[in-house]
Amino acid sequence: MNEKEWTIMIYMAGDNNLAVDMSYAIEQIKTVAGNDPKSPNLFVYYDGNSPSIPTLYCDFSNPDNPVYQPSYQLTNKLYPTGELKRTEDAADYFSIINFVDWCVNRVEVRNGDEVSYGRRANRYAMIISGHSAGFLDKGLFKDETAEKSMSMKHLYDLFCRLTNDKEWLTRNAEEANQEFKDCNEPEWSPEEYERETTVLLGQRLSILGFDSCVMGMLEVAYQFSPFADALIASEGIVPDAGWTYGKILGCLAQDNELETKKVAEKFVTGFIESQDAYKIGGVSVDMAAWDFTPETKPDGSIWYPGIDNLIEAVNYLSAVLHECFRRKDLIYRQMERILLQVHWKCQSYMFDQNIDLGDFCELLIKECKLFVKDFKEALSEDDVTFLKNIVKQCEYVLETLQQFVIISGYSGGKYQYSNGVSLFFPWSYETFETVRNNYDDLWFYQNMLADFKKYSWLSFLELYLGEVCRRGSEEPQKPKQRYPWTAFSEDDFSQETISIVADSDGKLGTGQGRLGTGQGRLGTGQGRLGTGQGRLGTGQGRLGTGQGRLGTGQGRLGTGQGRIGEGSNAFIDSLETFKNVYTPWNISGFSKETDKE
Repeated sequence: MNEKEWTIMIYMAGDNNLAVDMSYAIEQIKTVAGNDPKSPNLFVYYDGNSPSIPTLYCDFSNPDNPVYQPSYQLTNKLYPTGELKRTEDAADYFSIINFVDWCVNRVEVRNGDEVSYGRRANRYAMIISGHSAGFLDKGLFKDETAEKSMSMKHLYDLFCRLTNDKEWLTRNAEEANQEFKDCNEPEWSPEEYERETTVLLGQRLSILGFDSCVMGMLEVAYQFSPFADALIASEGIVPDAGWTYGKILGCLAQDNELETKKVAEKFVTGFIESQDAYKIGGVSVDMAAWDFTPETKPDGSIWYPGIDNLIEAVNYLSAVLHECFRRKDLIYRQMERILLQVHWKCQSYMFDQNIDLGDFCELLIKECKLFVKDFKEALSEDDVTFLKNIVKQCEYVLETLQQFVIISGYSGGKYQYSNGVSLFFPWSYETFETVRNNYDDLWFYQNMLADFKKYSWLSFLELYLGEVCRRGSEEPQKPKQRYPWTAFSEDDFSQETISIVADSDGKLGTGQGRLGTGQGRLGTGQGRLGTGQGRLGTGQGRLGTGQGRLGTGQGRLGTGQGRIGEGSNAFIDSLETFKNVYTPWNISGFSKETDKE
């Protein structure tokens, strides 16, 4: 067995607009390979968007003999894919399983006249590169040819399969066969049984990385905490060019004996420092590393103090905010204003639908203290105690956040208030309802005890967005009038009717759009604030799906076709900015001192 300290697997889901940038990244990765026994094993899965280029399994462990293996030519995959196709569905569960199996069990390794199979190691790192939108299934590692995306549930199941050992796999197979018997269904064949009990990694990943947008969410962190010792992700948008792999992976080529948390820290500092060169172009990025180190309780059960303590702190904060808006008094009225102010000022991501957890708590502490100071005479002793409890819970969140985040960093002004972990906090109840089913399925919510779910962050969002800050619909007083909606006939859309609403030049919209027509000032063709098919993009991406409304072209949150209006000017681009925050271009920083400092 040819075993090294590290095996690094980089999975590039590039059947979309990221294909070319990923091909450049592959060249960076190759530079890290070395003949030194301490150099890491290096593997890349590449699925591009050209039908003439097959999906590739790449082994760059030996710099003198790089391997580019077309996937469709492999006949011994762990899970046969049926019809042989030159390009795979990179968002498919079995595509990732087969690649990892090839890396650790099947790739041919030659050492002189000796031949072995698989490149195992003491520690494993897996980096998944592609489109994403945090906890949302739609668009996760989107494969445009297959028109499919990964789901959070399948990604969770995937990491279970990768990391479980022989004992667990065998027990799971026996239980499955027993269920088949109970249902009078045929059991697994010997070949199927062997496949399901084949060990892949057989241990936790040392490092799990997401080279994709807005995966630095608390909800995502909890979903994957059982599978890695450290996780690296960004709260905001990752540029199309992705991670600077040569800089990031170089630390492993130089010293493979670093402890895992130190390696994760160097990944973050290496990326942020490499991005400083692009600040002059207005590029802003962030990245953080999280600590998932497990500990064993006296009863033998495993827990993850970093993430578990942070989740507990957030739940306590959710409970006290929930209680706040069940009061119909001065506290309710003022906290409604305070929370709106804090939400507005807070560092945000994903089109301002996510907040930075640390920045949110720091701002809330400040506003609560000012409230006590300014309204001291009007507040009762119980009111002051209640407000102090809000401050206390915010401080607990900040304390646990600091323990959980190994290091966070930013380059450029857009993400200057990042602290390493974001949280879903949309502006409208409609947005909340749109993604609620997705949110309900997350372990972040599912793992809560039933008695505590009514005080969860999800329950707080429902109360706050649905009742507290949502403006209701009231019957207007005269002379205002409302008209019942009725279906229109084709005659109602005659040219004469349209001309009453807007003239033929369409300064503020015609029959084709509200804020732009082919002749108008704020858009083109069919869109409202964009082009062709989309409202806030080019019509090619909905937060990474390639199909809908919120796609941009600057990062892995969309499709790379444009910002807000293809070919539009700086004014149109500026409409994407929702927050009024001064963002100097020439700043960067970390959450703690680095080795260089």
